[in-house]
Amino acid sequence: MYQMPCQWVSTDAYTLELVLQDKEGDRIQCSIPHESVSNFESLIQENSIYSMCNFIVKVVRGGLRVTSHKYKLGFYVKTSVRRLPSNEFPFSPFHFTPFPVIEAMCSLNNIFLIDCMGQVVGREDPEDIITKTGQSSKRLQLYLEDGEKNKMKCTLFGDFVDQALRYLEPLVIVTQLFKPHVFLSDVNVQASLYASHVLFNPSLPAVVEFRDRLLTLGEEFTQPISHVKSQGQRSVTDEISSGEFPLRTVEEVLNMTEPCSCWILASIVSIEGGRDGWFYASCKGCFKKVIPKNDVYHCGECGQHGTKPPIKYRLKVIVNDFTGCLNLLLWNSEGSMIVGKSAAEVRAAGKTEKDRCRPKILEEIIEKKFLFKISVNG
Repeated sequence: MYQMPCQWVSTDAYTLELVLQDKEGDRIQCSIPHESVSNFESLIQENSIYSMCNFIVKVVRGGLRVTSHKYKLGFYVKTSVRRLPSNEFPFSPFHFTPFPVIEAMCSLNNIFLIDCMGQVVGREDPEDIITKTGQSSKRLQLYLEDGEKNKMKCTLFGDFVDQALRYLEPLVIVTQLFKPHVFLSDVNVQASLYASHVLFNPSLPAVVEFRDRLLTLGEEFTQPISHVKSQGQRSVTDEISSGEFPLRTVEEVLNMTEPCSCWILASIVSIEGGRDGWFYASCKGCFKKVIPKNDVYHCGECGQHGTKPPIKYRLKVIVNDFTGCLNLLLWNSEGSMIVGKSAAEVRAAGKTEKDRCRPKILEEIIEKKFLFKISVNG
């Protein structure tokens, strides 16, 4: 159970989000709207059993799914909740996903929040970061290992970093509602904003069983946590020379039949779309497209309301090398890097250029050559 904060008053809950689990162990997401939060917030507690009826059923569309279920539930005025005895049915709040299954989820692009468990065998130094919303935070990379010697990187943010650093080794970590994520072909799990929970060396039966299994396999559960030097971001030269992300021609990309990530060297020859087709207004919460009216918007994806949504790049370009042409979609970070200015700055400059189909600044990137890192589905 977690709150999605209000855009205007961050201490107020815009919605109260629940993850419900039935006696079969199946999970489904449920949202309590702002006007009903006060009615149910004190009534519902985590890890308790309830009988609930009368919901609004919605299809989960786009974005990160909280559960694997294709539907989500919503409370409304006729929803009723009744607490049941704790012995109504056996209940376990964790569904641990094996590390190989997490990797398979990412390869199939079947992403939803999961639980996992592992022994911490390494960590990097904590880093100070600035979040997408401009807030100061911390990040810590941990290296986990399961009972079969499979390894997985785990990324913690904010208060979770301080909690992890307080624990002495040996350390078993249990993560709940974490997001599988792929970065530079490496699969990891990371804390998801608001929803995630972390337990360190908990006395759960599953953790006791995990420790016993390590001892049965002859593993030293008391092995120290090794310090791992932060790897940072690899250079383009390193990625190409190592063959991990090779340099390909457009023709080679168009003829690929297997999934692949690679670099191409090509010139932008055209920008698609009209005067307003190169940007979009973004929700401040989930960063999906919104349609503001008088600078006020409601996000159909995450349900949040807000004002003055930020402008972000969505550049559709055609690139060409000596072998062929390729359509690419450049999002905000890539657009800002190529153009050299934020989308908001470019849009403001374009408002004074009434006779142009798009801002002059964008026209200046045409015929320029860039290295693009792309993923091909095959």
